[in-house]
Amino acid sequence: MVKNDIPDNVAKVFAEAMGDKNLFLQFLESFPYLVQIFAPDGTSVYTNQVGNDAMNVADASEVVGKYNVLLDPVVNDVLGLREDLVRAFKGEKMIATNVRVPFEDLSKRYTQKNENFDQVLYEQIYSSPLYDKNGKIQFIAMVFQTTNTYNEKAEIVRAKGYMNENWQQSYDINKIAKIGGYSSKYFIGLFKKHTRQTPYEYYKHIKIERIKQELVNPEISISEAFNRCDVEYSSTYRRIFKEITGMTPLEYKKSKNKK
Repeated sequence: MVKNDIPDNVAKVFAEAMGDKNLFLQFLESFPYLVQIFAPDGTSVYTNQVGNDAMNVADASEVVGKYNVLLDPVVNDVLGLREDLVRAFKGEKMIATNVRVPFEDLSKRYTQKNENFDQVLYEQIYSSPLYDKNGKIQFIAMVFQTTNTYNEKAEIVRAKGYMNENWQQSYDINKIAKIGGYSSKYFIGLFKKHTRQTPYEYYKHIKIERIKQELVNPEISISEAFNRCDVEYSSTYRRIFKEITGMTPLEYKKSKNKK
């Protein structure tokens, strides 16, 4: 997106804050990190060129005015950002850490700038509301800072995509390895070499993130939260939950439902 494509109403808010519309437009386009701006309903209204390049998106017009982050099941559920986004769009400043960019999903949605793109990025996301002179939220601005970059084999990306999309199914390493085109024994070693964790460890993290989302709901019990994620509330998964989060399910639920 070129700098003159930023909507006038967005630029007006910036101009009120900085006093010079063109100067701020130049700043956004030259900023070294991905910048995305959303309307209060979650619709994307701006993304800078650095962001398009980082996301391997060839045409920003496929995103701006069409993409809605609040309606994106991958961002909200697979990446586990639903709670953070609710807070951000209510006006809270928010920081989300170690967020994996879901390139396997982006490649299905948007025209790719580089068909041979094989990087894996992890981002730290900073979100802040933008107010007009009357103190009303006009936009939500998000800045994405890359914290880790990996070049990952396509087989690993496909396997991760499968586990993210089929997290409710029981773990089946034979099926996952077949997607990569390898035997289960070889694929476990390959996966760990590229991701520093086994496929099962990756799968467990997906499950726990889903359970965490359910535990936030004050209307359901802990066991029901686990059942909704097709997991039996057992000593095994209580131990796994604590290993990953540092808290027991009960401690986590209490921390998220404080009055």
